[in-house]
Amino acid sequence: MHQNRHKLELNLSYGRRILRVQNTIASQVLAGD
Repeated sequence: MHQNRHKLELNLSYGRRILRVQNTIASQVLAGD
């Protein structure tokens, strides 16, 4: 049970990292325009 929660937290932090990268790329694309 505890292990599943830990895995979920890892997935959440990984998802947030992907969102941050996508936001950075989007900002660079907009600035490049």
